[in-house]
Amino acid sequence: MSAAHIAQGEAADAESPEQRVYRAFVQALSASDDVVLTAFEQDGGGVRIWTVIDADPADRAARHRIYGAELTATDVAPDVLVDFRLVNQREYAPELLRQMLPPGAVAIISRHSS
Repeated sequence: MSAAHIAQGEAADAESPEQRVYRAFVQALSASDDVVLTAFEQDGGGVRIWTVIDADPADRAARHRIYGAELTATDVAPDVLVDFRLVNQREYAPELLRQMLPPGAVAIISRHSS
C-alpha cells in the first residue's frame, strides 16, 4: 500500500461521523446537475443539510435522486441525527428562498443555476 493510500486512510479515520455524512452526500450528488446549493449546519442536536435544486416542479426524478443521496449519506454513519431539507428554487420567490436558508449554514456545494 502506498503512502498516499495510508494517508487517505488516516484522514478518513480522523473524520467525524458528521463529516463522513457530508462527504458521502456530496459524492452521491456529484453527478446531479439539478443541485444548485447544498449547505449544512451542525449543533449539539445533530446536523441539518439543505439542498436547493433547480428542476421542473413536475419532475419527480430530480427529487428522487436527492432522496437516494440522503439514504446513502445516512448509511455511512447511522448514529448521526440528520435533518435533510430539499427545496426546489423554482417553487419559491428568491427573497423567500433566502429566508429559508439559515445565515450560519456552510455551503458544501454551490453552483449557479442556468
